[in-house]
Amino acid sequence: MNGVEMLKQQHREVERLFEQFDAARSMQQRHEVFRKLADALAVHAVVEEQDFYPAVNQRGTSEKVLESVEEHLEIQRLLARMLLLASDDERFDRSMKVLRQNVAHHVAEEEHDLFPQVERLFDEKTLARIADAIARTQHDLAGAEGRASG
Repeated sequence: MNGVEMLKQQHREVERLFEQFDAARSMQQRHEVFRKLADALAVHAVVEEQDFYPAVNQRGTSEKVLESVEEHLEIQRLLARMLLLASDDERFDRSMKVLRQNVAHHVAEEEHDLFPQVERLFDEKTLARIADAIARTQHDLAGAEGRASG
C-alpha cells in the first residue's frame, strides 16, 4: 500500500465514524464515537502534516498543500471547541454538522485534486517511502492521545 492509499483508507475510517455517530442511540455512545472521531482526525492531520505534505510539497503542489494545512487548522479549532461541549448540547450538533462539511470538503479536494497530482508526479518507490513514514508515525501515535487532553 502506498502513501496515497493509506490516506484514502484513513478517509474511509473517518467516514465510518461519522456514520457510527449518526447511528449512536445514547449520549454515551455519541460521546465515545466523537472521541474516536476526534482522535482519528488528529492522527490523520499529524501524518499528513509531518509525513505526506512535506514529501509532496517539493513537486509543485504547494498551493494545494497550503490549502490543506489551512483546512486542518479549521478542523482542529472546531474539534477543540467541540471537546468542551456536552454531546447533548445543541451547539455540539451544529458544530458536528460544520465538522462533517469541512471534513467532506477536505477529503474531496485531496482525493480529486491533490492525490491524483501526487500519483502522476511521484513514482511508486517514493510513494512507498511515504507510506513507511506514515506507518511509523501512526505506530508512534498508537496508544497516545491524538488530541490535546484537558
